[in-house]
Amino acid sequence: MTAELQQGQRLANRFTLVRRLGSGGMSEVWLAQDDGLGEQVALKLLDPRLAASPGMVDLLEREHRNASRLVHPAIVRSYDWHSVDGLHFISMEAVPGGDFSRYVQTPPSRFVPQLLPVVDALEYAHDQGVVHRDLKLSNILCDRAGHAQLADFGISAALSPAAGDAVPVGGGSPYSRSPQQVQGEPPSPADDLYALGVLLYELIDGHPPFYPDISDEAVMSETPRPPEGDAPESLKQLVMALLAKSPEGRPANMGEVQAKLRGVLSADTNATVPPDVAVAGGSLGASRFEQIEPETFRGYSAPAAAAGEAPERTVDRNTVMLGAWVALGALMLIAGAVFFYLPKTVDTSAPTAAQAPESSGASQAAEGTTDSGSARPPPTGLTPWDTAQLARDREAAEAVLEDLLALQFELEEKDVRVWADGQFDEARAMAREGDQAYSARDYAAAARSFTESLELLRDLEARSETVLETTLAEGWAAYDEGDAQRATERFELAIKIDETSEDARSGLARTAKLPDVLASMEAGADSERGGDVAAALASYQAAAAIDGEYEPATAAVARMQERLGNQNFNEAMSRGFVALEQQQFRTARTAFSEALQMMPGSAAARDALAQANLEIRLGELSSLQSAGVAAADAEDWDTALEKFQAVLKLDSSVVFAREGAQRARDRGVLDKQLQRFIDDPQRLSQDAVFSSAQQALGRAETVPDKGPKLSQQMQQLARLLAVARIPVPVKLVSDNVTEVTLLRVDRLGRFESRDLKLRPGKYTAVGIRDGFRDVREEFTLEPGASGQTVRVQCEERI
Repeated sequence: MTAELQQGQRLANRFTLVRRLGSGGMSEVWLAQDDGLGEQVALKLLDPRLAASPGMVDLLEREHRNASRLVHPAIVRSYDWHSVDGLHFISMEAVPGGDFSRYVQTPPSRFVPQLLPVVDALEYAHDQGVVHRDLKLSNILCDRAGHAQLADFGISAALSPAAGDAVPVGGGSPYSRSPQQVQGEPPSPADDLYALGVLLYELIDGHPPFYPDISDEAVMSETPRPPEGDAPESLKQLVMALLAKSPEGRPANMGEVQAKLRGVLSADTNATVPPDVAVAGGSLGASRFEQIEPETFRGYSAPAAAAGEAPERTVDRNTVMLGAWVALGALMLIAGAVFFYLPKTVDTSAPTAAQAPESSGASQAAEGTTDSGSARPPPTGLTPWDTAQLARDREAAEAVLEDLLALQFELEEKDVRVWADGQFDEARAMAREGDQAYSARDYAAAARSFTESLELLRDLEARSETVLETTLAEGWAAYDEGDAQRATERFELAIKIDETSEDARSGLARTAKLPDVLASMEAGADSERGGDVAAALASYQAAAAIDGEYEPATAAVARMQERLGNQNFNEAMSRGFVALEQQQFRTARTAFSEALQMMPGSAAARDALAQANLEIRLGELSSLQSAGVAAADAEDWDTALEKFQAVLKLDSSVVFAREGAQRARDRGVLDKQLQRFIDDPQRLSQDAVFSSAQQALGRAETVPDKGPKLSQQMQQLARLLAVARIPVPVKLVSDNVTEVTLLRVDRLGRFESRDLKLRPGKYTAVGIRDGFRDVREEFTLEPGASGQTVRVQCEERI
């Protein structure tokens, strides 16, 4: 069809084609300039090859009829129906912004506000008695401002069809068809509710239910897994309710769905909740929609707390710090009070080096013992106050020293000299100063030095996290550069810094496999440069098998698979088009199906498969029509009915099949009635049967275009009716001692011979004689027979 229509072509002296927008199985959609409206519109044109079928034309016209009844801002307007120069098309509103698939796997706070007008449009359509029956992402269009509109009422149905309108059953996308559509039940708003559930499922999950192995059995009997995308549980529960197998299990109507969707948005603090769309009694959808003002949503912010409502409790850091200082001050006051009550008169002079006994080191001074292990006496001349001060300062220095030594050992285990040798040596030097002060029994100075050293080490400890991150980054950088030696060194150091680091252990393990990975990658690159895609793919897959997390390998595998897939896809498409050109449509369908399996998202493969299916369907329709007509011409009404019913199964709207099936049904009934009278003419002697035969013959007389078989049947029946009531002579012979009775006729008594005239039919004569076994003779008198003799006498003694 595309070859027949070209850009710039004018239709109906009004429309100028601008560009082709897309195609379906039976139609194409073009953007056109409408000189009448002075604006661009969309034209949906029926494939000219289908125009010979009144059913196909009726289908497109019904789409316009249903859509034109609906006036709603979220429904694409259908302007007019056109049938000019053998072309049948609809002019409609052009919506240039793409479809709703843009919102797949976006947050519900983005797509739900855009979907609410469409749900309202569906509720409005149901109120107007129209069911869409093909709701899916591609049938929701978005204008340039992002506003969504419902489109494509191609298989829509009126809930109360006009007289003579066909009520379509089945139909729809395989994924969005409800179980009731699959089973061929009459259209219902519950079908659109189910399809909305499929649409929401795909928006959340990325794919519709049962993807990609959809089947009628799954739709009718299997429960899909809940969607796994990031969405509120309330929205997922709504989706599963919409996908209920029974209409009774789904929400009652689209209004209920709207309320639940608004509830989802209300629960999401990041979402914009549009105002409710009030329904005025008897108003059109446009008046229902005027209350929505999207501009006000952009400035939406969380409402302030109501009067009297408790404000949110927060913790002020300054308040916390103030409390800490107050507590510290209280402790200092307590300590001062203790010392205040100690003796006032003390010698506060510090002990001199001469007064302090010699010490062999910081460890002995800390323990306060002599080499022999006995307690070292306090320096002479010290008051109890001085002694208490020294003891307290020593305990403080020893407490800091304990923490200092523990942290020093911990940092040494983390190989601190490798990554912070200068600061670590500075801390050790400060600790040695503390040792010297401790040895001189200047415990306060020792505590100060130990504390400064501890702070340096704590700073190193805090830095270790940053160093670990830097070391890991250096290790992965070396890994990415293929420097296995450098990567190994960095990861080993990272493990020393944090032996629990899974990242470091993973890097070390992967680095051990890096040479083999790089060798396979190089082999793949050589094959790729040589154009051997299959060999390159095998090498890259080998690299990925060695290290499944090596991104260059996985990327190369994906790239090669895409190239190989493109090759196979193009080969399959080429085979399909060659078969299509040679009118080998089933071969073409197989090839296009293979291509679509390779690239499920390919529009070209979908369109080509649809074209092949259409050609097959048209061929089947033509073949069945020819067979049905041939059977009717041969007056084989059972075969004719079977063929026409097969056509209707493929397309229930085909007029010739409906008419042919009815004619075959009526003629088949008449044929069987006439043949029964002919095959059993004796029954015609009965008045009721005779009357029925006359009526059947009368109906046969009214049949136009009588065929040879019917004409012959009519002649035979007419002859049989003519003689059906003419009595036939019959002679009954007996022995004058047997009592003879002719059932349902008369008791004839005893005789030797008796002549009778009886209507054609079946008769039974019974003979009775004392001492003899009864006899029973059945005989048939054919219409027009010349005569018959029947003997009735009892001869067998008892």
